[in-house]
Amino acid sequence: EEVEEEEEEEEADAVCGVCLNDEAEEGNAIIVCDDCGIAVHQVCYGVVDLPGEDDEWRCEPCGAKARATAKCELCPMPLGALQPTQEKRWVHSACTLFVPGLTCEDPIRLRPVIGVPQIPKARWSLKCGICKVKGGAPVQCANAKCFFACHVTCAQKAQLFMTIREDAF
Repeated sequence: EEVEEEEEEEEADAVCGVCLNDEAEEGNAIIVCDDCGIAVHQVCYGVVDLPGEDDEWRCEPCGAKARATAKCELCPMPLGALQPTQEKRWVHSACTLFVPGLTCEDPIRLRPVIGVPQIPKARWSLKCGICKVKGGAPVQCANAKCFFACHVTCAQKAQLFMTIREDAF
């Protein structure tokens, strides 16, 4: 009984690893991976069917037994809410929403992510204005006169305002 209470408290305090929001509502619960502890909204991570009360739920890398080696192809942030790509690699769900040209084969389940190999070479050579790492696929400011670029997860961590691409899925 004590373990159940701890799990309920953990889920009540959980922040979604995709949108960084802690609000849950009917039809968009926050669920927590039983292996790694990543919390995600159903809608943000593409979870169609909630696990039963006594059932376990695993995020994609943990379900594929790949958590130890899974890392985002688009940014340097370790771990997080990762989804598989068509090429059997990994990208953060958040990165998928903001990097131009990416989509999902299944727009409901949000996987696999399609389009990583088609990202222009110029994007891969951009240096993040926040972490200063050159690599990954930084996104550029939407203001045409601004040349600032950063990784999606760096922008989230720095609490920069970002708008999801209109063509996202």
